[in-house]
Amino acid sequence: MIGSSSVAFLAAAEEKAPRLYPLFFLMSRTGLRLGEALALKWDDLDLVRGELRVERALGPEGETDTPKSGHGRTVDLGTSTCDLLHQLHVDAGEAALTQGGPLCPWIFPSVEGGLMPHITPQKAFGRVLKAAGLPSHYTCHSLRHTYASLLLADGVSPAYVQEQLGHASIELTVGTYGRWLRKRAPGAVDRLDGKEVVAKRPGMVAARDSGARNPSSQPLEMAEREGFEPSVAGSPLHVISSHADSTTLASLLNNLLKLLQLVVTKW
Repeated sequence: MIGSSSVAFLAAAEEKAPRLYPLFFLMSRTGLRLGEALALKWDDLDLVRGELRVERALGPEGETDTPKSGHGRTVDLGTSTCDLLHQLHVDAGEAALTQGGPLCPWIFPSVEGGLMPHITPQKAFGRVLKAAGLPSHYTCHSLRHTYASLLLADGVSPAYVQEQLGHASIELTVGTYGRWLRKRAPGAVDRLDGKEVVAKRPGMVAARDSGARNPSSQPLEMAEREGFEPSVAGSPLHVISSHADSTTLASLLNNLLKLLQLVVTKW
């Protein structure tokens, strides 16, 4: 399911399956597996930080277990997803108040208030596909594939996508979605020239001159950029060249020793 198909699907879902639209939208924006999304609780959300915790997954037979990776993970939420979940929480709270009961702990409960079985969204997914005029071979898992493919095609780090999806290794992520990785990066090598140049003094790295700057801030900025331990602000930053000539250094020490011996002799 490519990006345009995902848009068409969600538009049809909002019209034809409004109760399950939030579920499908969340899956398309987080890459959650169906079982992971169905097992979400309100306590798993942190809408202030824009995150959710995947701590469990609902199996096809109705059993709950740890996610497929064997451990939980934190998944980032976009602004639109946070807004949708916030409104869903408000609506659920108002419904519980009207019915005079407690708020259901599950974000996407069944009509009876328990865990929603896989078959419910799977059947609704098929109906929405038909309404949207999309191929019938798509499944709920296609939303996960679309999420990963769009991120990688946009140049997002495979390591980030791996963490979001909960893959056990980055090899699995790249092996599954490698064809969506950018193969070319026009202008990338030219951007190296805009960051720094090697100075004439060996072993010293200096920033390319870009106008007047505060001299006292340059050593600290250079240290932060190069990963050195920053010196005290305003003091010079000394960098010893990794290419220093050991022979020359030994010669200088030898000459210094001879000079000291001469001084002692004269005294």
